[in-house]
Amino acid sequence: MIERPLYMSQLLSFKEYIFEKGTYNLPQKFRDYLEIGSFSRNKKYHVGMYNTIVKNLAENLKVRDIGRLERLLKSDGVKINVRTVESYLKAFCDSHILYKADRYDVKGKKLLKTLSKYYMVDVGLRYLLLGDRQIDTGRMLENIVYLELLRRNRKVYVGKVFEKEIDFVAEGN
Repeated sequence: MIERPLYMSQLLSFKEYIFEKGTYNLPQKFRDYLEIGSFSRNKKYHVGMYNTIVKNLAENLKVRDIGRLERLLKSDGVKINVRTVESYLKAFCDSHILYKADRYDVKGKKLLKTLSKYYMVDVGLRYLLLGDRQIDTGRMLENIVYLELLRRNRKVYVGKVFEKEIDFVAEGN
């Protein structure tokens, strides 16, 4: 069994989301799910959650410039030391805001030490950070599938065969 944080059970799959919201106009419900996310709240909820997350991470990481941390989160071209980025990523993973998927060499049957990918705990947070300007449905779907695999108690890797990427290699029942 894969260890997941307790609040992971609060995240709704799309199936659970439409059960709660109804099945009328599924394409619109799916767009709403991408924008609002799997916590099934509203944008105001996400803003409050985001502000709490950033404040707590800034305190834990002893970040003096919260604006710089926010620009990093929004991918606004912030120049930052590699070790600092690594410590931020670790803190985000430790707080279960991001999930790390290690890269797995399918042919060599081993984990690789580099090129891991990170997925947001909730696509609504990603949408909040980037908005319409960088919405990429493919990445959002990849994030949703990753979370669904975790929800199903799978250990998930990003696969690699030679120079090609396999979205997911999942272990479990």
